[in-house]
Amino acid sequence: MAGDFLAWTIPPAILLAKYVPDRRSAASTRCTGRPKPAKEKRAMTRIPGLSEDTITLYEAIGGEPTVRALTRRFYELMDTLPEAARCRAIHPPDLSGSEEKLYDYLTGYLGGPPIYMQKRGHPMLRRRHMVAEIGPQEHDEWLLCFSRAMAETIDNEKLRDIIWDPVVRLAKHMQNKE
Repeated sequence: MAGDFLAWTIPPAILLAKYVPDRRSAASTRCTGRPKPAKEKRAMTRIPGLSEDTITLYEAIGGEPTVRALTRRFYELMDTLPEAARCRAIHPPDLSGSEEKLYDYLTGYLGGPPIYMQKRGHPMLRRRHMVAEIGPQEHDEWLLCFSRAMAETIDNEKLRDIIWDPVVRLAKHMQNKE
């Protein structure tokens, strides 16, 4: 049981090894025997203690614009798909607050800035969701919307796969009725 608890609380592989092809040629090491320094790298969110060879999942999917697009599309789908009607019914009439909270949460969950924690403290997701009756149908509908939103906003299938399994476990953890 303790392993189940940890499985949904640990973010999905937030650190990825950067793939940087070795493009050094013999000419680039001739004078000193060492490779030339790498050209300026793009600015990235730095997490203390990580090497330069790691990148967060947040960065890998495209950072703030992608997480915004994902959460926006997720709630658009929930609001419009007839097959997500039960899931939609347990949300407030105006989804903008829910969208903002999900954006804040996913940003930190994927390795970006911990916006949710800064604004609201520890997520305590299950506790916060106990006000709504979440059964298997709501669970499945939520995942349908999330899956479609990811497919439409995150180009890389492997990155979607990395995110998917922990999201499924998280959705299952939110379910509070059979």
